[in-house]
Amino acid sequence: MRRTDLKTETAPLKWSDFESLMGQLTYAVQVGGEPAYYRMLLFAGITTYGGLRASDVLNLRWADVIGKTTLVVREKKTGKVREIALNTKLQGIIALAHQVAAPADLQLYAISSRDSAGKKPLSLQYLNRWLKEVFVRFNIKAQNASTHTFRKTFGRRVFEMNNQSEEALITLSHIFNHSSISITRGYIGLKRERITNIYMDL
Repeated sequence: MRRTDLKTETAPLKWSDFESLMGQLTYAVQVGGEPAYYRMLLFAGITTYGGLRASDVLNLRWADVIGKTTLVVREKKTGKVREIALNTKLQGIIALAHQVAAPADLQLYAISSRDSAGKKPLSLQYLNRWLKEVFVRFNIKAQNASTHTFRKTFGRRVFEMNNQSEEALITLSHIFNHSSISITRGYIGLKRERITNIYMDL
């Protein structure tokens, strides 16, 4: 990795920053009179708690998530079927988003573009632009914020919760479908931090 790449690579959020973002988005939806933020709340929740790619989350329909304790997804990139347990926090986020969106048909896309009446998902391009605006609005510090931020946050959280163990990296490499744990290390920012520390320690 070149030194210049350290500034352009998307990095995971600190878990405290992720929780702050989710709290602020929830408040905006429930109390702040900004119901449209349910889409970002839902996207961030499913991507981070489920460790899914953005493209797979955007393809979800309400029928896939409402009232479910398990989410079954066929990944677009790999064709593999993943079964993901939905924790109680994520179930609450889904329920709130559904309450606000109030879709007439559960076959509509859960994270849809505003002008499609649920018939088209948000585009990745729009979501990436909106995400940067959201991070500024809610004062969330992120390096090169993108839709990858949340999946990487999931990976870093799993690694830290499992005592930064090699076993955690092996599990994550399977979840992310990486060919080696070296790739997983880079994906969740461990290599970047190690290189940065080398420069800082000189």
